Amino acid sequence: MYLYSRRFDAAIDAFYEVIRLRPGFILGPSYALAASLAHLGRIDEARNVLRNARAQIQDSRYQSPPWLRPEDNALRLEGIRLAETPE
Repeated sequence: MYLYSRRFDAAIDAFYEVIRLRPGFILGPSYALAASLAHLGRIDEARNVLRNARAQIQDSRYQSPPWLRPEDNALRLEGIRLAETPE
């Protein structure tokens, strides 16, 4: 996966496509998209992605998929924290 390979530009393109193709499956790809954007310093865009995803979902608590390696989950959560950090 591009995010965990730190290929954030490719990850952004892929996650936008996943969200477009699977609009009912938005939270996981949106969190990964926001993390990728934040790792590239695109904090405002990452915040907007999180805000939009959470507006569409009632329970927006993040849960790591059970198959995700701990170091990959840490990378994803670091990006999400960057996106959520106030300026």
